[in-house]
Amino acid sequence: PCTAPFAAGFTVSRGSRTVARFWSDHEGRFAVRLAPGSYTVTADGIDGSGQILYSGTHASVQVVAGTTQTYVVDMN
Repeated sequence: PCTAPFAAGFTVSRGSRTVARFWSDHEGRFAVRLAPGSYTVTADGIDGSGQILYSGTHASVQVVAGTTQTYVVDMN
């Protein structure tokens, strides 16, 4: 398995509604502003070159007002 970070697309949803889409940088880092609440961050499975790498990887996150939080999404 590869343990190196890479650029990938992600979707943020709250319930069945998509609230944001973004790409991580080549080191796997990203930042997205969200209102307080519970969200699901799902990896879109496509790398920066458009190659399909994986499917359905997701993380549940809880956003708290006035804080900056760090999450790791493991792409097994």
